[in-house]
Amino acid sequence: MTFVPRWIDQYRIFAPIGAGGMAAVYRAEDTESGEEVAVKILNPVEHPSEADQTEFVHEAAVGELFDHPHLVKVYTHGVDSGTPYMVMELVEGQRLDQRMEAVGKMSEAMTLEIAYQSALGLQEMHRQGMVHADIKPKNILISDDGVVKVFDFGLARSISRNGAPDGDMPEEIVGTPWYLPPERIEHQPEDERSDQYSLGATMFHMLAGRPPIEEGTAGEVALKQARQPLLTIKAYVKGISQPTGDLVTRMLKKEPGKRFASDAELIAALKAAREHVGQSVDLSRSQRRAPSKKRRGWMRGWRK
Repeated sequence: MTFVPRWIDQYRIFAPIGAGGMAAVYRAEDTESGEEVAVKILNPVEHPSEADQTEFVHEAAVGELFDHPHLVKVYTHGVDSGTPYMVMELVEGQRLDQRMEAVGKMSEAMTLEIAYQSALGLQEMHRQGMVHADIKPKNILISDDGVVKVFDFGLARSISRNGAPDGDMPEEIVGTPWYLPPERIEHQPEDERSDQYSLGATMFHMLAGRPPIEEGTAGEVALKQARQPLLTIKAYVKGISQPTGDLVTRMLKKEPGKRFASDAELIAALKAAREHVGQSVDLSRSQRRAPSKKRRGWMRGWRK
């Protein structure tokens, strides 16, 4: 059953943008500022559990920490008549997985540009002591004016000074198996290099048209992700440049210590690979295939 509120506190709801799981996102107006925003709510018709509500509030609170052009901004969150909600930046655009579905394999230049902008957003998260922990094509947004933004902070968590996540490590492995860093599967501490692995797996998928490991059940894929040696991207993509091939291979090293040591080092390598390819890339809507009506809107097909 679809729940469409008319108002959430000071926000006038116009139309649904997308829904999935326990939550839904709506285009809305902040009647105090006149600004159009996106309002995400936990759907009361789905009877969200206490754990669902805790995760929702966590996602909102993490998102409010950041104010960066490559991270979707969360302005505020609250509860109205028992319904938890968060208010976000309204971004017109297309998720990366939707772009990949439309075009198939992506060019080397486009892959590098998307990864470069994503890495800038992740660098800001890491600077504030957080790992995203769920980087994948569905959590990367390309706006109509060509700006790449990382979003969905539901699994994000803080990192202590020694590199271990604050609090206990969860016994359950959470995330999408095709992009999980091996250390998550092995219940080892994670840091910014874990997000780097997931971004590398996303780059592999963009270039090859398939994730690094795709055969088997989710559990089998996760286990292979941790223990099975990966073929290099050059085995799947002919003609890829040496800098890009080396970059993706290093990002996907099983041992975090063999990946790039810092965000700055990764970003420098991405920038160097872009310059080596030497092709300018325009990610704006005018340069992409027109999406079907089913895919219009930045959260169309959105999932919790």
